[in-house]
Amino acid sequence: MEEKVVLILNEMAEYLSVAQMKKLQEVMLKNLNEKAVEKRQISNEEYLTMFIAAKSIEGCSKRTLSYYKCKW
Repeated sequence: MEEKVVLILNEMAEYLSVAQMKKLQEVMLKNLNEKAVEKRQISNEEYLTMFIAAKSIEGCSKRTLSYYKCKW
């Protein structure tokens, strides 16, 4: 399947800009993917944990992270 995507992208390269090519590739891979993506419910606590982890990676201070964790 990926070979076909590459062939299509190569054929369209002369007609589309780089941004359009990227979007075309994303859409094709998303819609032609043979594996169905299973969606699951994510709790607010899980979202908070992911948010705090992202902010930690970004370099936020421990004080800022504890402020984000604070429940009102």
